[in-house]
Amino acid sequence: MKDVVIVGMGQLGSVFAHAFLRAGRRVVPVNRGDDPRASDMVPELGVELAIVAVGEADLQSVVATLPEAWPLVLVQNGLLPSAWSRWHAEPTVGVIWFEKKKGVPLNVIRSSPIGGPHAGTIVDALAGIDLPAHAVSGAELVDELVLKNVYIVTFNVLGLAHGGTVGELWSQRRSEVDAIVGEVLDVQEALLARKVDRARIARGLDEAVQGDPEHGARGRTAPARLKRVLGEADRHGIGAKALRSLAARVS
Repeated sequence: MKDVVIVGMGQLGSVFAHAFLRAGRRVVPVNRGDDPRASDMVPELGVELAIVAVGEADLQSVVATLPEAWPLVLVQNGLLPSAWSRWHAEPTVGVIWFEKKKGVPLNVIRSSPIGGPHAGTIVDALAGIDLPAHAVSGAELVDELVLKNVYIVTFNVLGLAHGGTVGELWSQRRSEVDAIVGEVLDVQEALLARKVDRARIARGLDEAVQGDPEHGARGRTAPARLKRVLGEADRHGIGAKALRSLAARVS
């Protein structure tokens, strides 16, 4: 049996290590910044999966160190096909709706969609540690990525201005939430060069909010996310009036 390499042994990487160890695989941990090809732990027979569990900012530099033959698994936020097509024709991609923070039990918001050639392997491993996940088709994966991107950007940037939880923002500032959602979707559609099903996104957002209404809105990378979405709006000629107004308030 080939082994599972996990690059990035933070909280998320540790969850995947637990899942695959529980499934009977040998796991080869690689710290961010190390060259996995130089590790004497990497098996000569090859690798079943290479799970890249580093943050979004480190993704490109880490992928550049991995052998092209390794089956790639990406679990970062903020992904769309245009991001990975430069590195890999068909990775397995997880839209992760659980989180693990230091000293806090695993928190599940909703089932995590997994797409790509090794989706079933990931789903089975996560099921072994009672984490809900399900396999999706390529088209469904893109929709699920858009949903997660919209959820994160919308509540992160509104959290910059108002703080609070996603449930509070959803119930008490719904008109502002809807305005930001609409503009983030404008940006996502420009990046995809196609329209998305906005009614489906709205239903998914409601499901995610109801899954954990006490989830804190502002994340530590919220300022960077706001800057990035405004940069993408600029590049595609999108007005993004609500986002720009919010940015002016929190600057």
